[in-house]
Amino acid sequence: MHTKNSVVKDCFVQKNNVYPFHFKLHVVELYLSTEISYQELALSVGINNPPLITKWVNDFRIAGYDALGPKKKGRKKSLKLANSKKITIF
Repeated sequence: MHTKNSVVKDCFVQKNNVYPFHFKLHVVELYLSTEISYQELALSVGINNPPLITKWVNDFRIAGYDALGPKKKGRKKSLKLANSKKITIF
């Protein structure tokens, strides 16, 4: 049974979808090969956020296929040396 508060909370909860590389590439290729708008393309492939497609297309134009791949998350690791200098590992 839903209470009034639980229904209101459910309306504001959003799940961050993680889309695989091949799906992103397919969407970008569809956009570039057709004259369809971002909004129409988002509706046809089931994405709730059309600006996400805009970001994928712009990133693809700048950096190519690598821009659509998985990204590392979190902070970069750093090592402390005996002299208390930090070295950042990439």
